[in-house]
Amino acid sequence: MLTLDHWAVVRRDFPCTDARVFLNTGTLGPVATPVMERYLAAMRQWNAGGPGSPDGYIGWRNRVETARATLATEFGCGPESLSLFGNVTDAINVVLVGLRLPSDARIITTDEEHGALVGPLTQLAQRGITVDVVPFGQGGPELVARLAAAMDQAPTTLLALSHMSCETGAVFDARALTDAAHRRGVLVMLDGAQTPGQMPLALDAWGMDFYPFNGHKWMGAPAGSGGLYLAPDAAARIALTYTGDGAGWSSGYPAAWTETRPTDGRRFEYGTRNWPAWVAWGDVVAYRAGLPSDPCARQRELAGLLRGTLAAVPGVTVRSPEPLGGIVTVSVDGLAGDRVYQQLLAAGVVGRRVLRPHLDGVRFSVAYFNNEDDLARARAAIAQVAASR
Repeated sequence: MLTLDHWAVVRRDFPCTDARVFLNTGTLGPVATPVMERYLAAMRQWNAGGPGSPDGYIGWRNRVETARATLATEFGCGPESLSLFGNVTDAINVVLVGLRLPSDARIITTDEEHGALVGPLTQLAQRGITVDVVPFGQGGPELVARLAAAMDQAPTTLLALSHMSCETGAVFDARALTDAAHRRGVLVMLDGAQTPGQMPLALDAWGMDFYPFNGHKWMGAPAGSGGLYLAPDAAARIALTYTGDGAGWSSGYPAAWTETRPTDGRRFEYGTRNWPAWVAWGDVVAYRAGLPSDPCARQRELAGLLRGTLAAVPGVTVRSPEPLGGIVTVSVDGLAGDRVYQQLLAAGVVGRRVLRPHLDGVRFSVAYFNNEDDLARARAAIAQVAASR
């Protein structure tokens, strides 16, 4: 039973808050101690039972399917639409390579994409595929309009961009963008690295074709928790690139295997996998359901407080819109973002460096386990940095 100060009790589950102000969940989130203890116990059980023993192997596979169903309910889709990976980067590559785009294809992206998407797009561009970039800006309807205008400029094959900017937390209406793209015959892949745990997901209802995502940021799942949503009518468009045992093929040897699950996300999973990590991801959903109130709402409230207090500091410019999640990005007039970042670290405040041609600053990721003292310490540290100009 939680005591009166409910969130203070929850905070005890996150030892990373003891020594420093941890505001970097958007890079890699900590795992709550109860979930971590269950995960480590599962790893010990997995090892003690002999991971390769038939009863243990099948048992863990079944537990993964239970976790998959839990995640599917949480994300608003069917379990057959989910493929589990180690990270969102794997999922992005599955889509971009599996589409087998012709050399005359055109992809539209934005200027605030993570390296997980920029890297694969660069490889495609080196093959001759056109990759055009539009400003992400403050997201919202303006971004949807910019992307629609860009699609109208030339035949387009795919939109590939973040649903929520990893740099500022800006976001847009996924359904509105998907509808605009599909009216033009354009596929949509939204990078959901930042959204699970920051906002409710409704993957089927949003209508996009592909949605890579992960759990080891804002959801607080163990590292190695990533996945891919494939819309039922788009899944068969992705050809298998890497495959192997466990990927859903009927047995025929040596070259007569036939695919048995062409629209099932599990066909991309193969080989040895860390099943206890994915089981723990399902445990995270139960942990979050037992929190004092909606963790997404708490993050949004705390981020709003931080945004307001930082906007009042002389010399500080807030670069994020009103937060839908927990991200607040700022720059300090006349100072390189790296200097600001390093001085904050020295003051015990952990954020993330942001460096773009149009944005040089620091990102704060405010999670539900943070508190108002964290915000005050972050404000004091950045005020000191600004005063040192």
